[in-house]
Amino acid sequence: MKTFVFTGVLLCSSLISCDWAKDKAKNTLHKGGEIVGKAGSEVVDGLAKGVEASFANLVEVSPEISENGIKIGRVTVTGTDSTSDNLVSVYLIFEQNYSGKITAKAVDGDGLEFGRSSINIVADAGSARFVDFEFDKRTNIDRNDRVRLE
Repeated sequence: MKTFVFTGVLLCSSLISCDWAKDKAKNTLHKGGEIVGKAGSEVVDGLAKGVEASFANLVEVSPEISENGIKIGRVTVTGTDSTSDNLVSVYLIFEQNYSGKITAKAVDGDGLEFGRSSINIVADAGSARFVDFEFDKRTNIDRNDRVRLE
């Protein structure tokens, strides 16, 4: 009988310690997952900010555009359909009335033009909006390239 009681006590204590160990492992994995998740999101945020910063100086404005009271805000570069990085969206701010064509020229790091897109715009003073310059599907605008608005 003593052996039976001793075995029962030993079995109960083993089960209790197993549950404790399982809970401890589960909590440790959960905390580890939180840390990895936070680190991963910080890396993604950092990469996104790096990409965003690399496009901050992508667009140059010619003196003629500036003289017409046009300023630029945010710039994004995306692809269309099955292409990559051939659509440049520029937030244009119109300080004066404007009616005319604006041409965007894609230029590589060596100053060679490799794409051109034009759009007719009519805008009132004080207005602002995104304008999309869609380049040929073979045009791939990288962070080292520039787009000049003329």
